[in-house]
Amino acid sequence: MRVLQVTPSYIPATRYGGPIYSVHGLAKALVQAGHTVDVYTTSVDGPDDSDVPLGTRVDMDGVGVYYFASKFLRRFYYSSAMSSFMSRSIGNYDICHTHSVYLWPTWKASKLAHRAQVARVVSPRGMLVPKLVAAKSKLAKQAWLRTIETRNFQRATGIHFTSELEAVAAQRYLPNSLRKQVVIPNGVEFSNEVKELTTFAQRDLILFLGRINWKKNLDTLISAIEPLQDAELVIAGPAEQDELHRLTHLVNDLGLSHRVRFYGPADSSQKAKLFSQAKALVLCSVNENFGNVVIEALAHGCPVVVNESVGAAVLVKKYDAGLVVDANNLELTAAIARIQSDESSWQRYQINGLRLIQDKFLWKDIALQMSSFYRTLIDQ
Repeated sequence: MRVLQVTPSYIPATRYGGPIYSVHGLAKALVQAGHTVDVYTTSVDGPDDSDVPLGTRVDMDGVGVYYFASKFLRRFYYSSAMSSFMSRSIGNYDICHTHSVYLWPTWKASKLAHRAQVARVVSPRGMLVPKLVAAKSKLAKQAWLRTIETRNFQRATGIHFTSELEAVAAQRYLPNSLRKQVVIPNGVEFSNEVKELTTFAQRDLILFLGRINWKKNLDTLISAIEPLQDAELVIAGPAEQDELHRLTHLVNDLGLSHRVRFYGPADSSQKAKLFSQAKALVLCSVNENFGNVVIEALAHGCPVVVNESVGAAVLVKKYDAGLVVDANNLELTAAIARIQSDESSWQRYQINGLRLIQDKFLWKDIALQMSSFYRTLIDQ
């Protein structure tokens, strides 16, 4: 198959978090499964632009990535150059897979794919959760959903969710006519020959890894650390400056500056080192459609503490790969204390987490599931 992936931003703009990695992971795995995969995206990287060639194919792990400048309406990732290029080329593909909602590239791709009679899959990537719709720019999001996004869903041949949690939450925004839906999780890079892991005694950190923004509920995590005198929390990832400023004030007000450290963005080798030093990764977000960092942690032998609003929590609980708790101070404090002190349970979580990765999250298996879904849409 010839597959086109359309996404507002892409590697190296890693400030945008999990979807940047998961879209490329899927594209790379589809190439390895024998498909031809191209990505159309913008060069937007926050207020700046990625240092990439524009309007020409860039080979990235066998994936053809095409970057286009966004000179106006950057908040919506508008690109006249991408529009012209897509208009000429979209009919060359068997399927068009768009990632995100509320943004110009996915709206334009939907319109052009429909016109060219190309099968189209949309992945909302967690943007259709009622809590998140209501939390910021509520009126603007609701207007966009009514006037633009509903039409996009009606045009879609199918829709892809990364977890059952995301699928259930999104149903209120989907037209009844959209019948073809599938839940396929994100994958993770993982070697079947697991490297030697550091032991329980060698780990002394509690770790948060991800974008530092309001929906990550980091004030609750920081407050949960306060009663645990021997707990050191490392918060790693790219930060929204207003949120980082707010959290830094909270840390200082609680007298925790000696036990809570803001690490900054972490590359793959730095992530691996942090996972090897952590007793647990903690993710207690307001909502996560999936939570890529959860499976990254498990793949590195790092147990997790998550709340029910994290899409991956269902499998964490099923496989007993960590603790699933309510996202309040008392439960988080108790869970972190337990995982710091109960070595036998910690070892069980580690073993079960590695088994979960091998059973559910290898990219080669994810690519087979997705290509099978594509084929049903093309053939219908």
